[in-house]
Amino acid sequence: MKPPLYDEVHQLSIDVVNASSVEDTQQEWNAYNKLRKLCTLNENTENDHPIQWEALADFTSNTDQA
Repeated sequence: MKPPLYDEVHQLSIDVVNASSVEDTQQEWNAYNKLRKLCTLNENTENDHPIQWEALADFTSNTDQA
């Protein structure tokens, strides 16, 4: 069974990685910001799950925030 938002988190993570691999900083940040927004919108709801926060932390450059 997949956790809530798995497909969305997975796709956005792929988008961040793919943009990074071709050094498309604008698309990388766009995908990261979508992931951050998804996390924020679903915080403290029934869809809130550690997988979304772990994915966001993986791509957060600030180690204290991650």
